[in-house]
Amino acid sequence: MITFRCLSSADLEQLYNCFQAAFSDYVVSMALSREQFRQRLVRDGVDLEMSVAAFDSDKMIAFSLNARGDWQGLITAYDSGTGVVPAHRGAGIGKKLFGYMFEVLRGYDISQC
Repeated sequence: MITFRCLSSADLEQLYNCFQAAFSDYVVSMALSREQFRQRLVRDGVDLEMSVAAFDSDKMIAFSLNARGDWQGLITAYDSGTGVVPAHRGAGIGKKLFGYMFEVLRGYDISQC
């Protein structure tokens, strides 16, 4: 059964592994060391509590990382990275993940994404 929830700092190792797997088959290498991944999260201003993931049992299979900012006077969520591991692509997980994410973002008074 696929479940969805917001992320926390306790998920960082699993998030890193999921990120590596989700982008493992891209033509352009997205491989990052753990430190480079951490730096990317900081650089992009990722807010894990506003970011979401999908889990198959307890294994993370998809994620959407979000940052918050202001654009044209509106509170805006920015997608810092979204990925689905190859074995779960084509099953509608991304669509369901985004549906869940939009509900989460409404709770943060996000006006646009």
